[in-house]
Amino acid sequence: VNLARALASVGQARAAEEALIRAATTEPAGTVQLECARLAFDMKNLRLARHFLDRAQALGTLDPELFAKLKEK
Repeated sequence: VNLARALASVGQARAAEEALIRAATTEPAGTVQLECARLAFDMKNLRLARHFLDRAQALGTLDPELFAKLKEK
């Protein structure tokens, strides 16, 4: 997730997305899925943010604020 955050900060959106997907696959814990969702949302990749948020919720990790933000979009 930190690699994805660093890549996003220097404008490497595609590489950041790939790093998020690797992070979520490597560590399927709900907290990691939620961090991936938050970063994807910050990167304005709503499709990917929804995907990770759905996975986090399925694992019992909730973020009502992010859920509401995604629902608005």
